[in-house]
Amino acid sequence: MKRIVIILLMVLASLCTAEAQRHKRSQKQNSEIEFLGQVRDTYSQISRRTIDGKQYYVYTSQSSEEYNEPFKLIFPTAKEAIKSLAHLKIFAEQKPNNTTITFANDGKMITATKGKFIGGPYVEFTHPEMKGTASMSVKELDKAITILSKYIEE
Repeated sequence: MKRIVIILLMVLASLCTAEAQRHKRSQKQNSEIEFLGQVRDTYSQISRRTIDGKQYYVYTSQSSEEYNEPFKLIFPTAKEAIKSLAHLKIFAEQKPNNTTITFANDGKMITATKGKFIGGPYVEFTHPEMKGTASMSVKELDKAITILSKYIEE
């Protein structure tokens, strides 16, 4: 019995290590991307990126479909990002479950659906090019706003 438990622990540890290494390798080192803060452990973050010579603030998250490109929300300024995320927070807190809104971001029409999981409201994102969904809880929206508030332009 002890051997089985030890073997299971070893397999679990190696799987966790392999997943962490896969994630680290999948993040390309790019001097045009500045990491600003982690919103959710391992796969949801805020960064500042240079795209076509201009700087943008980008929320990136892995979707529920493992092989999708990461889900992104792109904002021209930190102030615009905070404003948009604050609207999504109000949407998640005040609207009934399964209410949807659609908005344009970076040339894509994104649908946000209000949901609730174990008592906590969240927003789930989809768009036509994405097979799975990405989501942000109200706490994660708050955390993203806090991160971005340090970068508001004068």
